[in-house]
Formats: sequence, C-alpha cells, structure tokens
Amino acid sequence: MILQVNNLKQLLLIGILLSAVAQACSAFATDKVVEFESGTARVSLLELYSSQGCSSCPPAEKWVNQFTLSDTLWDEQIPIVFHVDYWDYLGWKDPFSDYRFSARQQKFKRQGLSKSVYTPGFILNGREWRGWFKRRDIPAPTGSAGNLKLKLDGDNIYAEYSRIESDHVLNIAVLGFGLKTFIKSGENRRRTLIQDFVVLNFKQVDAFEDHFLSDWMVPESNAKKLGMVAWITKGESLVPEQATGNWLPEELVQEVSVRF
Repeated sequence: MILQVNNLKQLLLIGILLSAVAQACSAFATDKVVEFESGTARVSLLELYSSQGCSSCPPAEKWVNQFTLSDTLWDEQIPIVFHVDYWDYLGWKDPFSDYRFSARQQKFKRQGLSKSVYTPGFILNGREWRGWFKRRDIPAPTGSAGNLKLKLDGDNIYAEYSRIESDHVLNIAVLGFGLKTFIKSGENRRRTLIQDFVVLNFKQVDAFEDHFLSDWMVPESNAKKLGMVAWITKGESLVPEQATGNWLPEELVQEVSVRF
C-alpha cells in the first residue's frame, strides 16, 4: 500500500492503496463510493480497553454494544474497543488482542491522562473516564473543531481535515461488529461473548510525510458488520481533536471475511 500526501495547507489528502495479500480479496473492491464527515461540531471518542481474558470486561463491552442502536452514533459519539494482550497469560489468548493496544493504554498513563492501566478501562476524549463505574451517561460533546472527511473509492481512502497543521496525525481504525466468540478457558470459560466496535486494525499516519504501508490487513473474524473510524491528534498527544466514522457497505463484509 502506498500513502500519498498532499502538502497544501488546510488539506490532508491521504490515498491508501489496499492490495490483495495471500489470496485475499481487496478490502474495498466495490463500485460503491462511501463518504462521511464529522462536521464542525466536536465528536466524542470513547475508547474502551478490554480483554476476553478478563471476567470484569463483558459487562463493559455489553454496555458499549448498545451504541449500535444510538441515534447519536457517528454524529456525536463514537466508541471503539481496543483489546489488550496483558491478560492473555491467564489461560485464554484473546484473538483480537494486540501488544500495540496495550502500549497505547500505557502511553495514556505516561502522558498523565490516566492514573493507571487496567481493564475495563475507559478513555473519553483522551482522558480517563470512570463514569461507567458510577452508572453515568457519557457527557454530550461541546465546542467546535475542524471538519474531518473520509472518502472510500475503490481501493483508495482519502481524508481531508479543514484545520490541518504540520504536526497533525491521522488515526484510522477498522471496527468489527457482531463478533461471536466461545471462550474455552480462562476467567470467562464457557461463556459466549458477542462484541461490537472491536478494533481489528489500527494505523497512524503523519499528515505531512510519505509512507509505504505494506501490512494493512485485518485478522480473520466472523464480523457481521464492519465500520471505519478516523480521528485527528497532534504530535505525540493522544487527545483527539476531531473524529468521524460510519458503517462500511454490507458487501465488504463478505469480501473481507478472510482478511484485507
């Protein structure tokens, strides 16, 4: 995959060419053009750090699952679930866990945005949020930001942000929905978990640099739906400036059932 960046100020243009790998179908091999944008009202990004090996996590993920039916999904609030790998030693290796997601959670702590590393752990707009433990609703987003646009056209992904600066970073995540897993061992042994908003792959792209991305793939999954989320951060900061996302076309679920 090749990332192409347009260096004009106030414009972030990213072209990601997704190639077939190991007899896999192209992720976006469809005639349908998909476009979505955030608007200038700030959109909240809720990150949940979870694990199939953690007995305390299923209630948190079940709560997150309800956002699939929310009228505010994508327009006001976007939840995403990163599965960490530091509980894999308990007897069950989470198929969606990734050491990068564990490192990301630890980075929140190092930057003083979270007091500790634990699951289930929520990060709301870049800062630790413990409202779920107190049965609180997510506060409505406030303020304004730039307009973040995404366009999927064939094998290309284009992103445009109206307030782009030289140290901005584009974050892109592909989400899996309706993921069904029977847990054979560990703390959740003999439970069947249904999980939504699970991050299947995650990439970060500097706004003003050229990149060659050769591993844009997603592990095998039984996802019933797919979604894509993008958000803008600045420099090394993990605090999102703006976010957007939406469902991917249903035909892509069949084509990507093996991998991107």
